[in-house]
Amino acid sequence: MSLSTVKNEAGIPARQRARLPARPRTRVLPLLFVGPALLITVVFTLYPLVQAFQLTFMKWDLLSPKKYVGGANYADLLRDSGFRADVEHTVIYTVLTLIGTYLLALGAALLLNSQLPGLRLVRVAAVMPVVLPMVVAGLIWKWLYEPQTGLLTLTAEILTGISPNWLYSPATALPSLVVVGIWKEFGLYMLVFLIGLQSINPASWRLLSSMAPPAGGTSGTSRSRN
Repeated sequence: MSLSTVKNEAGIPARQRARLPARPRTRVLPLLFVGPALLITVVFTLYPLVQAFQLTFMKWDLLSPKKYVGGANYADLLRDSGFRADVEHTVIYTVLTLIGTYLLALGAALLLNSQLPGLRLVRVAAVMPVVLPMVVAGLIWKWLYEPQTGLLTLTAEILTGISPNWLYSPATALPSLVVVGIWKEFGLYMLVFLIGLQSINPASWRLLSSMAPPAGGTSGTSRSRN
């Protein structure tokens, strides 16, 4: 029996049924799953964000009525020397954290991609900071940076005879925060690099090793030609 002669209970050929539009129920069903999450995002994220942006054009002390001032708030902000210093510190922190995280993560991924014993535990330990809640991570580093009894403070005092005030000194506050940022994100990028390295065909690694120049400066290709 051909496809054109197959009919359903209503007498519609199967080929025509294939061209029928999707039922409204099948179109509404995905919205029922996405709807609650979308509603929460709009109510608790997008709407407060829009309201906060509107308030930047207002002068309001929470007691008196709101007064529209246009871009006066932004002009005052740009003239504030403290704001410029904050932007400078933010840029420095971001650049140092990104560069340090990528370099250390790539180096660790290259090391962990080998077959040395005990590396499985090292991988787990490296990923642990990523899954730690930010509050727990903050408490850990607060204890490490404690001016009097912190582990890093006592270690520095034993090695150098100096007890640094890590988070309260202008010379060490920003580097200390950079270290925390690298430690928190290092494991995630290391895992991404490691997955990428393990997806490379071993034959490609052997080919690259054969093409790499030895200590004498003669490549594998030139040695085979000689």
